[in-house]
Amino acid sequence: MESSGDEAKKQSRENTLKEKRAMRRDRNKRRKSEKRQMREKLKEEREKGLENAKVASLEAQRYKAIARKYLNLWQKAAKRSDTWQSTKTGPGADGKMKTISRDHLTHVKDHKKLAKGAFGKCKIKMYQGQLVVTKEFRKEVSKEAVMKEAGILSRLSHPGVPFVLGIDLSRNPFMMVTLFYGIDMSNTTLFELLNSDKFNAEFKLDQSKSISITIKLAETLSYIHDNGILHNDIKSDNIVFYGENTQLKPVLIDFGKACAMKEGKFYKLSKDEQLKYKKNHSHIAPEIVDGSEPQTASSDMYSFGLVVQKVGKFVCWKELEKLGDICAEPDIAKRCTLTFLMDECKLLSKQ
Repeated sequence: MESSGDEAKKQSRENTLKEKRAMRRDRNKRRKSEKRQMREKLKEEREKGLENAKVASLEAQRYKAIARKYLNLWQKAAKRSDTWQSTKTGPGADGKMKTISRDHLTHVKDHKKLAKGAFGKCKIKMYQGQLVVTKEFRKEVSKEAVMKEAGILSRLSHPGVPFVLGIDLSRNPFMMVTLFYGIDMSNTTLFELLNSDKFNAEFKLDQSKSISITIKLAETLSYIHDNGILHNDIKSDNIVFYGENTQLKPVLIDFGKACAMKEGKFYKLSKDEQLKYKKNHSHIAPEIVDGSEPQTASSDMYSFGLVVQKVGKFVCWKELEKLGDICAEPDIAKRCTLTFLMDECKLLSKQ
């Protein structure tokens, strides 16, 4: 039987030359593996850094393009400052908005009821053989507010903007008269088109019609912005249609909150008011509600993006819906421009 001393000698013996060589090979192999892993990691980090730099460069170019776009809009608005320094009266023979007496308007029988909202109510009337819409304002709405809205509309001339005929400020409720835009004696709105089975069955909104409507609305909004005006209340309720079923033509209505671009205002709402506003006026851009930015063309773009989203979702067109997502991006810097939207829509229309 071997003693404990002999066992200790065996355990403490030196490695043989063969064992040392094997250990050296393993050690070298391990070091090479570690170096290779380190090189691969450095390469991966370098490639990631280059990719991030590329993305940052593209983002910087995009932001510059956006900045140039809004600088151009601002310059156009500045050039029109003389025209828009007062939006209280519209053009007429004497430089004032034409007055239309309500006594000269006749009632139209058997017509469907029109919109009724916070501003007041609308009715279909007949004026000199022409169907018109009278917008009767709430009693608390001032003459100046009525004249401002009518003045803005009178200076715009586009198929997608209501044509104002005149106003009546002789007594309350104050009234504005525009041409009637509708189908079958009803001002069919986009909201109704998207939410009513009856209207959907009648007009059959499909991808072809939806992209045509989107492009026409984008062109209308572009025209409004190019003329230095913000709508500030774009939503499906404020878009009506006229024309034939096969060729629906949209009109952007209700310019009650519209203003010159340079007059875009800041909102100062409490936290509770912000929550209430987001719930009841979800189409208003988040930067307006939280008071971080004034009303701008970008805030109009956000509201329009929500409309595009709904249209794309309704016709089950993911590409159009995604365009709406980009338009309604909460981050202003990531929000696309109208030019981009129109270009993309035109590409979609060719598919």
